Amino acid sequence: MIKELLSKKDWKFGSVDVVYKLLMDKEPVSVFTYKSWNPFTKAVGYFDGKAIFINVKALEKFDFAQICGLLLHEYSHYCGFTHGNNYKTEEKCLYSVPYYLSENITKWV
Repeated sequence: MIKELLSKKDWKFGSVDVVYKLLMDKEPVSVFTYKSWNPFTKAVGYFDGKAIFINVKALEKFDFAQICGLLLHEYSHYCGFTHGNNYKTEEKCLYSVPYYLSENITKWV
C-alpha cells in the first residue's frame, strides 16, 4: 500500500518523503461515533482537528473494507492531507491522498 501511495501526488504535498513521514509519524487519534441530526446527510465521517467522528449509519451499512477506507481517509486529514472541497471527482480519486486511500482500500485488505 505504501509504495503505491507514495507514487501519488497530493495537491498539498508532492514529495514522497513528506507523504510517508506524515502518514507514519503521527500519534494515535481517538475515534468516536455520532448520530447525525440531519437524516438526509451524505457525510459518513469527519475529522475535527482532534478526533475522528464516524456516522453510526455508515457503520451499519459499510462492510469491513469500507470502514477501513473511511478510517484511512479521515486519518489522512489528521496527517494534514486535504481534498480541496467536499466534491469527489475522478481526478481526486487518482491524485488526492484521502480519496485515493478510501477508493483503493479493497486492494490492501
